[in-house]
Amino acid sequence: MGERETLAALSVRQPYADALCWAGRDVHSLAGRLRYTGPIAIHAPRNWLDVDSATFRQIMDLVQARTRRPWDAESPRRRVHIVAVANLVGQHRAGDLRVGCDPRTGLCSPWAWPERWHHQFTDVRPLPEPVPCPGARGLWRLPPDVDEQVRAQVSI
Repeated sequence: MGERETLAALSVRQPYADALCWAGRDVHSLAGRLRYTGPIAIHAPRNWLDVDSATFRQIMDLVQARTRRPWDAESPRRRVHIVAVANLVGQHRAGDLRVGCDPRTGLCSPWAWPERWHHQFTDVRPLPEPVPCPGARGLWRLPPDVDEQVRAQVSI
């Protein structure tokens, strides 16, 4: 019997990794398609995405409302860690009316960006204890030791 394949992973820069975990974000927009569906680990890399102050405030308020605790955006556990596991259930181009994109905006979610591939997530399960992991670009696989730590915290 062969070894189990480790979980697929995707690096999502903050504050959007926390938005997936705690703020109801259901879509992640990328320039390209991942060509994968199934369980996926969400990795928060070292670098943050520059967002305007209104977007940052909106995410912070949603996170605090859902977790009922202050959002510590500077926590080291929010960077270079696996922060959640989700199900990647589909992907489509912006404006694809067959999957429910709004004909006026071309977007399927308030979190979607125009002119991008929309990757749809369900069942996002934040890890009680984020797991340190260096990460990579694009779709990648967890190292075996990290995979083991993640699977010990959530059901896949």
